[in-house]
Amino acid sequence: LRCDLTGKLSMSDNYKGWEGWRMVEAGGGYIRISPWAHSRKYLCSDETGKVSTTENREDPAVRWSVEKAPIGFEGVMIRSAAHNRVLQFDDTLCVLNTAVESFYAEKAVWQLPSLHRQTYYVVSAIYNRRIGAGRNSDVWMSNVPIRKKTEEWRLEGTGESGVIKLYSKSR
Repeated sequence: LRCDLTGKLSMSDNYKGWEGWRMVEAGGGYIRISPWAHSRKYLCSDETGKVSTTENREDPAVRWSVEKAPIGFEGVMIRSAAHNRVLQFDDTLCVLNTAVESFYAEKAVWQLPSLHRQTYYVVSAIYNRRIGAGRNSDVWMSNVPIRKKTEEWRLEGTGESGVIKLYSKSR
């Protein structure tokens, strides 16, 4: 899924900045999905199933849940909190399916690969401070505008069912 400079959505095979998305906690178990290149735009949907972007972060239509894909599929389903329908790719565009019970799973399952070599920053949403870690197990919070290598983290699966560990890249 791609979001261009104007906020227009399209599908793409690229894995560059326009195709990057961040998921931000919205409360109540929901998230807001924001394009990496546009911190003020949010993925939203309307009652007809049209999917677009908006700058109104308080609009109920920008709240989504992420669910494990059905058995037999690898990935997740992204469900609209406002309309209780799943996001799906419909040949040329993204739409919300019209009936939750009858969706085509292959069109509604999404992969969430990292754009940045599985590198993440752990940031407090309230204080806008990042967690950093040193080689000797020191941990600190930072709000310096320039991100440092000591603030980068990576996720690794453990091989156990659904268990993922978070490691500091500075170690």
